[in-house]
Amino acid sequence: MAFLGKEKKQDMLQLAEEFGINVTLNMTVSSIKIAITNSEGYEEEFVKNLYETIIANGKRLEELERAEKIRLKELVKEQALKEKELQLKFDLERFKIESVFRVNDESNDSINTCSVTSNLNLKKLIPDFDPNQSDISLYLVIFERQAKRASIEKKEWVGQLLGLLPLEIVQFIAREPEEQAENYDYLKKLLLKKIQVKSGGLSAKICPTPEKIRQHLEGFHF
Repeated sequence: MAFLGKEKKQDMLQLAEEFGINVTLNMTVSSIKIAITNSEGYEEEFVKNLYETIIANGKRLEELERAEKIRLKELVKEQALKEKELQLKFDLERFKIESVFRVNDESNDSINTCSVTSNLNLKKLIPDFDPNQSDISLYLVIFERQAKRASIEKKEWVGQLLGLLPLEIVQFIAREPEEQAENYDYLKKLLLKKIQVKSGGLSAKICPTPEKIRQHLEGFHF
C-alpha cells in the first residue's frame, strides 16, 4: 500500500474512479488513499498494477502533450519565418515597382523639362547682339532678366546666349575648354573682357584717329 500517494494527485483520482469510488478535487491525497484501500474488493497487487499503468499512461500523455507543444511552437516559428520571407519578397517587389515608377516619373519630368526648355527661345524676346551697336554689359543684363522671366534654368543660359551672338564670337568661345565654355558666369566674364577690347578696335575702325586722317589727306593735292 506504500506505493499509493507517491505520484500525482490526479493519478490517485483516476485510480479511485476506476474502482467507482466517489472522490473530489478537494480531498487530500491521504483521504483518497484511505477511500481506495477501504473500498470493497480492494486487492493490493491488482491495484498496484493498475496504478502503475495509470502513471505510465499519464507520463506518456505528458510526453505527447510536450511533443505537441514543441511541434506547435516550431510550426508557429516556421510560419512566422515564412510570413517574414513573404513580407521581404513583397517589400522587395514593391521597391522594384516603385523604383520603376520613380525612374519613369523622373524621365518624364526630364523629357518635359527639356521640351519646355527647348521651346523657349530668347530670340523672340531679345534681338541678336551687334558688337558695333550694342554694349555687351547692358546686353547681358537684359539677357539675364529675360531668361529669369522665361523661367529658363541657368544651365541652359549658355546655349540660349550662343544663339544670340555673332558667328565670330561663337567661334571664339568654342576655343575655350568645354567645362568652362558651358559655365555662364565664366563666359560672362570672358565676354565682358574680350568684347569691350574688341569694341574699342571696332570703334577705331569706324571713327579714324587724327593721325589716320592726316595720312589719308596726304594722298590729295590741293
